[in-house]
Amino acid sequence: MTLETMKGADIGHTEDPQGRRILKTAIEELQGLTKELVAGNSATTNIAIAGIKTTDTILSVLHLTAGAASADLTSEASITSDGNIQLSSTDTTGDQLWVEFYSKP
Repeated sequence: MTLETMKGADIGHTEDPQGRRILKTAIEELQGLTKELVAGNSATTNIAIAGIKTTDTILSVLHLTAGAASADLTSEASITSDGNIQLSSTDTTGDQLWVEFYSKP
């Protein structure tokens, strides 16, 4: 899912197709920023992320390896089900992932 955009909005007065105020929704999403440090796993295998839902938006996924620079794996991360993400090709077994995501209000 993507975050609300303010582009072209009449701030505070524009409504989305569901009748919600765009500014209110955007602020609520920003308040939902969540950060988790979790154990890695094999590629295409579920990695448990407490509280993440399929309607949420992944901001970043960083691969943390002892003695090495972190690697940005955001482009290969997806939310596969409530409570789980997967990486499409990188095996992070034995390492850690720093995951940041926005919870939809």
